[in-house]
Amino acid sequence: MNITDIEDKTIRDSGKAGKSLKEFTDHYTEVFFRGLDLLNIKRATAHPQATVYVPPMIDFIKSLEELGYAYDAEDGVYFDISKFEGYGKLSGVDTSKVEQTERVASDEYDKEDAQDFTLWKKATPEELERGIYFESPWGRGRPGWHIECSVMSKELLGETVDIHAGGEDLAFPHHENEVAQSEALTGKPFVNYWIHMRHLMIDGGKMSKSLGNYVSFDDVLAKHSPDAFRYFYISTQYRRPLNFTWNAMESAENTVKRLENTLVLIDNALRGPDTNLEYG
Repeated sequence: MNITDIEDKTIRDSGKAGKSLKEFTDHYTEVFFRGLDLLNIKRATAHPQATVYVPPMIDFIKSLEELGYAYDAEDGVYFDISKFEGYGKLSGVDTSKVEQTERVASDEYDKEDAQDFTLWKKATPEELERGIYFESPWGRGRPGWHIECSVMSKELLGETVDIHAGGEDLAFPHHENEVAQSEALTGKPFVNYWIHMRHLMIDGGKMSKSLGNYVSFDDVLAKHSPDAFRYFYISTQYRRPLNFTWNAMESAENTVKRLENTLVLIDNALRGPDTNLEYG
């Protein structure tokens, strides 16, 4: 489970907060791990940080360039999706309308907007001023979001991953781009099985601060136990949307209490009759 500690959003939001990128991402990494621990979720064997793996990312991109899959442009190095025959096989996106000159620098873009995607982003004036860059054959810059995940998984898990999980919104473009760049480099299947989870809903709608229906982790734990919260999450099959309501949390809490009571009764029964009890 990797930690994406450098990408468009973290750079943008750390700047708005007036914090260094490391200070900003370290804070949210700690918040995330605290949540795992409170829910009694076992941590992964490795939690690699993208900023630590920049050298192998540069090597990965150089290899793609040498193989003819990547090209250097004025604002970065891009992956040429027309050179990868299987592009679109994961998400089913239609590439027939893509023009050769189209490319997109943003990490996230429209579902139907199949374009050449960025592997290496040349530093902007703001990033140069803030020191958010690495030296590379293409000048000062930073890796794109998509290449980070491919390189970290390759370094730690090998060229083919058995199971790759993620939210349904990541199938395109993120996972599609991971497949393209990884298989272009290795010639091997990148992932054997994909697991795409449906979204978490709030009272039947999408959770959003702008809509005023945002519920934080601590909001829930102020009213319910971590075990109830975990039970709520596992109560719905991953291919179905999970709908958060306070009534659903109350139901999860009651179920957890019944399970705990049942375990106590079983434990007592396995211990045998209490010899200290007097029977009439």
